[in-house]
Amino acid sequence: MGKGDIVKGYRSPEACGLDSREVLRCIRKMDASENEIHGFVAERSGYIFAESYLAPYTGDLPHTCHSLGKSYTCTAVGIACTQGLLSVDDRITDLFGEEFAQWGIVPDEAMKELRLRHLMSMSVGMERMPALDEHWMENFLREPVKYTPGSRFLYNSTGSCMLGAAVEKVTGMDLETYMRRHLFDKIGIGARDLVWRRFENGVCAEPGISATTGANLRLGMLYLAGGAVDGEQIISREWIEQAMSRQVANGDGRATDDQNSGYGWQLWLCHPDSMVRFDGGQGQFCLLDRSRDMAVAIHQGGWHPGGAYRMLVKAKELLESAAEHPLPENPAAHRELTAYLRRRALPEGRVSRIPEGADGFSGAYRVTEGTLNPWIEVAPEQEDFYHLFYEPSFRSEIRCFSLELEADCIRVCWNGVSQMEFRLDGRWERGETPTPLVGLGAYAGTAYFEDEDVLHLTLKWLNGWCTPELILRRADSATLEIAVYKDMLHEGRAPFERHCTARRVR
Repeated sequence: MGKGDIVKGYRSPEACGLDSREVLRCIRKMDASENEIHGFVAERSGYIFAESYLAPYTGDLPHTCHSLGKSYTCTAVGIACTQGLLSVDDRITDLFGEEFAQWGIVPDEAMKELRLRHLMSMSVGMERMPALDEHWMENFLREPVKYTPGSRFLYNSTGSCMLGAAVEKVTGMDLETYMRRHLFDKIGIGARDLVWRRFENGVCAEPGISATTGANLRLGMLYLAGGAVDGEQIISREWIEQAMSRQVANGDGRATDDQNSGYGWQLWLCHPDSMVRFDGGQGQFCLLDRSRDMAVAIHQGGWHPGGAYRMLVKAKELLESAAEHPLPENPAAHRELTAYLRRRALPEGRVSRIPEGADGFSGAYRVTEGTLNPWIEVAPEQEDFYHLFYEPSFRSEIRCFSLELEADCIRVCWNGVSQMEFRLDGRWERGETPTPLVGLGAYAGTAYFEDEDVLHLTLKWLNGWCTPELILRRADSATLEIAVYKDMLHEGRAPFERHCTARRVR
């Protein structure tokens, strides 16, 4: 720690005004839930007092952030505003005049009233969110503005992407380069701590961010510090205050509901009103408590909607337990907490052996029918959103693969490029393999045989929460019928399901 890192160091919970037993109780409650808590980091006044990762997840792994990435994009807007390159009152028609002309779009009077502040506060006045696909920018500029901008809340991820495009237009840099130069290196977010995917048009995507849990914590700490680091006012205090203030009412306005307490600039207000949060799907949170100068960052595989938010409630309870001043040290409780945080790990998978007669699984195969897709997915409702960010040179459609049975694992190689091991002893061991999402190839896998003709492969993509289950069934000596199931952790919805047939070619 030190210069170039907003984190000052590590202290015991007691030194930060918390009881180690209360911190342990909080983490245990989270672990007892139906969610997987992949990363947990908490700090007060610049000092981390608890940090833990669910092995084989680790602190150096960028993890899917979903819409928490909106806060990174909006922070870039804040920096550009502070530098005088943008204003919250800039009109969209002025910022994107070239694009309106390029697509032959004539903005009406309502669109002419649309300003940057309305995009930041999700109050653009559209009746629906424009499609977030390959043509997202044109879709947004064509979408009618039906209501007075600023008058009502409607979640609009396409509008959030327009924020990033605005920054890139006025700075002449892509968002990641701009943020690296003006923020990341100053608060301790290293080059490997964040992967920022791009759309086909080259714009860094707001939903395309994967970052370490620690990186998200550091971003939150910047807001708690009023936008200043080491005496440098990177973002004006006024802009930060506006970002964390209610810019628009949302929902029914129930004061005790964290989903309806209001919306700032690409962040959510909480109850009590001293708390705000960065928020991404499946429970990617950074909760900020301004009254206590505390932050908690969580990455998880959380059930939507209820499961994820139950973890938010537990994090709030932990922050609210903090005393104003340091507590007497409790070495025994601190040792118990530290031991628990270090040993947290996924439950081991099912232990298996290779049954007699299963040798016939080994071989090289070609997919002859259907779709085989083991890659990470992030869409809770419809098609996978991440296909928009696939590396064009990477062949994501799997047409061939090889499978080898060894004493302790099953080795699979997709398309002759992506090699993976699925352990038969139930242990989750981190590996790396090429994927369509460059920089997001960390995985762990286990395997077991149901019988000599049915093989189960379970895959955990460690840069997120997606856990594909592959069931390979021998239909005859040369044919595999394969089913791939991906649970999107969405309450009331069945897993994604795909099927294919593969024939042995040697």
